[in-house]
Amino acid sequence: MEKLVIATRRSQLALWQSEYVKAKLLEHFPNMQIELQEFVTKGDKILDVPLAKIGGKGLFTKELEVAMLEGSAHLAVHSLKDVPTQFEDGLLLAAVTKRFDPRDAILSNKYSSLEELPQGAVVGTTSLRRRMAIKMLRPDIVLKDLRGNINTRIAKLNAGEYDAIILAATGIQKLGIENEVKYFSPISTDVMIPSMGQATLGIETTNDPKVLEIVKVLNDENAHIESTIERSFVDTLQGGCQVPIGVKATILDDKKIRVQAIVGMPDGSESISDDITANIEDFKMPLSDEVISILRDQKEELIFHTNELNYVFVGTDNKNHINKESPNKALQIMDFNDEKQGRKIRFHGFRGTTRSMIDTLDKKSQFSFEVKERFLDHHEKNKVVRAYSHGANYQEHLTELTNWWSNYVISLLE
Repeated sequence: MEKLVIATRRSQLALWQSEYVKAKLLEHFPNMQIELQEFVTKGDKILDVPLAKIGGKGLFTKELEVAMLEGSAHLAVHSLKDVPTQFEDGLLLAAVTKRFDPRDAILSNKYSSLEELPQGAVVGTTSLRRRMAIKMLRPDIVLKDLRGNINTRIAKLNAGEYDAIILAATGIQKLGIENEVKYFSPISTDVMIPSMGQATLGIETTNDPKVLEIVKVLNDENAHIESTIERSFVDTLQGGCQVPIGVKATILDDKKIRVQAIVGMPDGSESISDDITANIEDFKMPLSDEVISILRDQKEELIFHTNELNYVFVGTDNKNHINKESPNKALQIMDFNDEKQGRKIRFHGFRGTTRSMIDTLDKKSQFSFEVKERFLDHHEKNKVVRAYSHGANYQEHLTELTNWWSNYVISLLE
């Protein structure tokens, strides 16, 4: 590909981010011609209404997505926190860049921290997540809406409209404007949990194989793991800018990952939070060689017939992924799940059948109770038991059980 077009918002920060991605691509493809195509999005135009009241998804991404689908642009660079967890047909999150500073920050010309703010101080922020966090820490603070780009928000602070404002630290740092106010103080993620994907750039593309091959050089493995956990959390809660949700995954080392999360009411009156440290291996499930071979064959077959690269298994439209009811529908089509005939077999029931068969076949008690439970993705609910078993390494035993079970299933087919 000789020429690559990057769709970007027109704000100073968005242009910085797109230029950053352009520079990274040129490091790998120095002879490639790369251009920026600028857009003004709906979120950029509506500045007098809080985002939560505008509603809808993709307030800062829709126009860029249209350009890619129409073919005038090949990829778009987004602040990942602004990217919805579900994509339009034909689009996907192709890469995430390394993470910058994920913290929020307080900016003020009078006070250096939230703690220093006087009783009844006026703080500017429109984010429901930040509002919730501030009210939980300082119920006395008066919150006032704050919209516009970074420069506009700082200008309002300097004009005396607020005692302090809250912004993402990374935006200030990227533009190098920390000194435009007297105090620029990042807030610990232990105090204010960031938004999903905060300080990470998301690279959105169509499923064009040539573009996907190019942008994969931008992907940062740690950022990918962290943002996947965060986005999955928000997607599970069906949250967006209308719901105050904070979530931050942090890879501590090659074995452990910390996840902080909170969801609550915008006024801070109610909230649920948790802070866990888990083994990364706990989130991995080993696959047998036979299953890996099946998945690879399925992927190749799918690409051959549909040119679809997003999923291994797609629905009847050959575009979107299957959902949790798809296996049950398949059972019904094959007459395994015919309630009129008294057959009510559900896909979930196979888990129980598998567990019963493993217990029956494992006559020598080769596999422990805990390993069998993890094989079915059952997790200990008792926190004390979970804490004591947390350091146990089950991966090797899970691999043995996976291969043992795979060999048994294959023997039935021979």
